[in-house]
Amino acid sequence: MIGLFLALALGCAPKAASVAEQHRLEGELRSLAARAHWSGVDGTYRRLLALPGAPLSYDDHWLGAQAAEALGEPAEVYRRLQAAIALNATDAALDWSARILINSGAVSLRAPGGGDLVALDMPFEPDWRHTVEVAQAALRAQGAYEGLLPLGRYTLGGQPFEVVGEPLVELHLRP
Repeated sequence: MIGLFLALALGCAPKAASVAEQHRLEGELRSLAARAHWSGVDGTYRRLLALPGAPLSYDDHWLGAQAAEALGEPAEVYRRLQAAIALNATDAALDWSARILINSGAVSLRAPGGGDLVALDMPFEPDWRHTVEVAQAALRAQGAYEGLLPLGRYTLGGQPFEVVGEPLVELHLRP
């Protein structure tokens, strides 16, 4: 009888620990969001995603999308919004998701030598301007950027290209 009790207790312990960790992280997520500490929210959201068997809530995904927006990652915003919409298709989430699709296009840019990305039509909106800056930084640091860019004309290492929505823009420069 004691062996059965121990087996049941030990079998439930990992799940209980996972649930407790999820609740702790959700509290941390909300606390960080209340202080607009978006890099912290993003890290906590990613830790929540990594928890085995932990279903995230609409609010978790919504805060994760806000963090991704603040960090200039519209593709990640869109993915997180889709996860939120799957749980609760609110007008706010649907509108935000549609605005992203209307105002951007997917790109796959590679410049192993660190080619400069220049926006010939720099967006006025601060979020999209920040997205261009994030792409520029990624190209300088890693020589690559995959994600979304605002609609407009660009050059990469002097090569012109245009983001018009669909299809995916691929520009891979040789070193």
